[in-house]
Amino acid sequence: MRLRPRSPPFQLHRGTRQGCPLSPLVFALVLEPLAIAIRQNNIVGIKAGGKEHKLLLYADDILLLCRCPSTTIPHILSLIDSFSGGSSYKINCSKSKMPLSRLCPLSVRQGCQFSWQPSGLTYLGIKITLRLDNIMTINHLPLIQKIELMLQNWTELGLSLQGKIDILKMAIVPKIDYISNMLPLSNALLKHNEAVYNFLWAAKKPYINRTKLYAAIEDGGLGLPHMVWYHYAFCLKQLSKLYMTADQAPVWVGIDTLHTLTRSRPLLLKLVMSSLIMIQYSLSHRRHGEPHIRPWA
Repeated sequence: MRLRPRSPPFQLHRGTRQGCPLSPLVFALVLEPLAIAIRQNNIVGIKAGGKEHKLLLYADDILLLCRCPSTTIPHILSLIDSFSGGSSYKINCSKSKMPLSRLCPLSVRQGCQFSWQPSGLTYLGIKITLRLDNIMTINHLPLIQKIELMLQNWTELGLSLQGKIDILKMAIVPKIDYISNMLPLSNALLKHNEAVYNFLWAAKKPYINRTKLYAAIEDGGLGLPHMVWYHYAFCLKQLSKLYMTADQAPVWVGIDTLHTLTRSRPLLLKLVMSSLIMIQYSLSHRRHGEPHIRPWA
């Protein structure tokens, strides 16, 4: 950071909508002392994979992982108050949510201003429930309903075929791409291709086969995104992380991955089969001059 002499000025262009591009980095530096204090405080985190996990940070979103709420929550509130006094950083309690188990005493809920969420919370656009067996349904069903409504509204615009494909790339694919990096795509979302076809052809007989629709524009196709390949790419991406070194692999790899995969044979089989399909796809396209795998064009 330079104070004297001043650094030369720079122009703000597209991509810096909220001002200086350094502001996110500066905010992360300001927030890091709070993160260090939480890690070193008497806050009891969640132990998994031989390590204790206390918090996850992304921009201005903080996800705290703690047990023994009767003793941990007062420590957290006291620590945040001390940090706020020196940095003017304050927690919006009305927007702060906390899901608790049945073991949490009622006195803890009454003595805190957080919004209690018995059914779970939403973190970075993903709904996290207390039970993980329905997490895919809870996240995918609203997305499917939203996509169907958007397709229904766009049908009345009279767009051309290329215009429809472009709007799918700009509005539909990013939503599916984001959630596919967090959760496997469900069968209901994979079968949603039929709704896309009805949107493209206005429920009429198609005059272009699907192979040309999915082919890249450089190969004479229209570059329609293939939702099934998103699913295969997700499985292959997760499987590749199992072979990363300890310093490069994400946290979840070292928690209970091998034990979970060996108990869940269908999941392991799906990961392996998806990898084989992607490898076969890559080899077949390399024979035809395709340089790399492209789930979409």
